[in-house]
Amino acid sequence: SDLLRKAMASCHSLSKVDDMLIGNSVDIRMFEAAGWVLEPGHGNEPDTVTRLDGTKLKLVKRFDFDHHRMTMTAVAYDSTTHTHHIFVKGSAEKIKELSVPDSIPVDFDSVAEAQSRMGCYVIAMATRPATAKEEEVIRGGKFQLNREEIEKRLWLLGLILFRNELKSDTAQGLKLL
Repeated sequence: SDLLRKAMASCHSLSKVDDMLIGNSVDIRMFEAAGWVLEPGHGNEPDTVTRLDGTKLKLVKRFDFDHHRMTMTAVAYDSTTHTHHIFVKGSAEKIKELSVPDSIPVDFDSVAEAQSRMGCYVIAMATRPATAKEEEVIRGGKFQLNREEIEKRLWLLGLILFRNELKSDTAQGLKLL
């Protein structure tokens, strides 16, 4: 979906140096799969991600991955809709907990668990539009929003799967142990 690709393009901790993406390898692969381009901000300007059709998302706030919360969050301004989106990624269990029950498919747990058992690294993504109050705070230039409040009432977008391929010598290495 379009929103899932926007989430993949926004919810990361990447930077760009000499036209090279720098950061966590999972974030790099996810960002590249989304098909957007990262444009670093200058001075106090936030980074922007741009799609080939010209759609731009300004990354106005990022909450880095928190191991305790098992989430990472980005607030992005969409130049097309002139609204802010909250995008959250994290463990399937945590995103399910933070999402509106109506957005969770009945087979969500079994699908996430099955993919994990098949060797995939599973990340869930969710979103919601900023509320009118949040829009007012963001547009006022002072980003004093509480992370716990931002990461509520989310709508599940889906799961992103990363394949953990075993190396050819893994079995032999395990035998030696």
